[in-house]
Amino acid sequence: RTDREVWPVQIAYYEGKQIIVAWCCLRGGFRNFRTDRVVAAEATEKPYGRRRSDLSREWRALMEEKYPNWGR
Repeated sequence: RTDREVWPVQIAYYEGKQIIVAWCCLRGGFRNFRTDRVVAAEATEKPYGRRRSDLSREWRALMEEKYPNWGR
């Protein structure tokens, strides 16, 4: 169990699970978090370190690079 500061980018339903795609400040990269494993969440007034639209674009580019047929 860990405490993490994350910047949510997308919420998705994948292979029967709901996931939150987020930038993980602890790991310095995008991570997927299953909603059924989130024990607690706290909204803060702290702004994201980068624009959410930029994070979303970066995540999509990463997915397309890693999985060439992704999104088609």
